[in-house]
Amino acid sequence: MKKLYEKRVSKEDLYLLKEHSSVESEELQHLVEQECSVSSNEWRTFIEYFLLTLGSGLLVSGIVFFFAYNWNDMPAFGKFAVVLGLLVVAVYCSVTNRMTESTRKVSLVIASVLVGVLFAVFGQVYQTGANAYDLFLVWTITIIPWTVVSKFSVQWLGLVVLVNTTFSLFFSQVSTELNFYMVLSLFLSFNITLFVLPFLIGRMQGFVPSKYYTAIMAFVCTCIAVFSISAWIFTISSNYDINDLMGESIAVILSCVWIGASYYWSVKQRNILFFSYFGLAVVSILFMLLLKWFKLEIVSLLLYTIYIIGATYGLIKVIMNMNKTWKDERE
Repeated sequence: MKKLYEKRVSKEDLYLLKEHSSVESEELQHLVEQECSVSSNEWRTFIEYFLLTLGSGLLVSGIVFFFAYNWNDMPAFGKFAVVLGLLVVAVYCSVTNRMTESTRKVSLVIASVLVGVLFAVFGQVYQTGANAYDLFLVWTITIIPWTVVSKFSVQWLGLVVLVNTTFSLFFSQVSTELNFYMVLSLFLSFNITLFVLPFLIGRMQGFVPSKYYTAIMAFVCTCIAVFSISAWIFTISSNYDINDLMGESIAVILSCVWIGASYYWSVKQRNILFFSYFGLAVVSILFMLLLKWFKLEIVSLLLYTIYIIGATYGLIKVIMNMNKTWKDERE
């Protein structure tokens, strides 16, 4: 029997169909199994990716712990030989046509991790005295070309982690004169850029970042934006020097632009996840305003409790209604 829809339908829709049509129980059961159950091929694909990811993670962890445990007993040549050998194997597996596409992509992620291990070994063997910032900066620059051509969202997430770690170390070890708001503005700018960049590059490659990459990056950017606005709400300007507040307006404006853009994108693309992030951001900011306006007293605690319960219920209700509306529009 052919599928009723291009997309998989829910059980509720099928049971509703039975109530308003002449579909028999046996035919309904067959439709439920066909439309709502996971096929054997989908289970096989899931298990393949799960085992591949688990095995790769255990392999990389084993390599790292191997060096950590045997570090003092290994000669310098042995350290470099092991890391370089594994790196060559990982790079070969990422470019050879003998491997499946998923195996090649995971091998590239492993190679990216081994590059960092190699730089760490080099720094410790030769006692370069460089800051951790230098290690992560070189590591990040090295894997950027691999990430651009990888067409793999996990590789992009790895680059995001390295970029944020690099700049965190830069602000704490090198450029300590930047104030709090300038750092927040730069972090939000970096992450928004990393959110958009895979889509721009993907247009030339026929690649679209996975939904989990979009969800994680949108969540990170929203958290930074909410934190920036919350910091501005609780900042008492008279207690700080003018240099300490430099960049305050930039951080707040950029945060508001991101939150507004996320709402616009959620409505335009009918993306319930982005809409949920927007709702959480608004609820959180309003709660921060309540904390600012009312002192911590018994009455205030009661007000906070009522707000949290009411806002949570209201947000869930709005999200559910919006999701239902968009679902009906798509159908």
